Amino acid sequence: MKNFLILTGVIFGFVGIWWFYPTKDDICQRLYDGRYTEEQATAKWKLRGGRYGSGSGLIGTCRYKGYLK
Repeated sequence: MKNFLILTGVIFGFVGIWWFYPTKDDICQRLYDGRYTEEQATAKWKLRGGRYGSGSGLIGTCRYKGYLK
């Protein structure tokens, strides 16, 4: 039972890290899919240390950098 609880905690930990600290690929995809608003995506992008300066906003940056296919 103890091992099951530890394994469950580790799995939830990885899911939490993936959700709250997404990669730039994930941020772009979630913005494109509509799961993030542009404000949310911009905030997450800046947390990852990303800069953008495209005239079309973050979506343009995602396409230019190749994060969106």
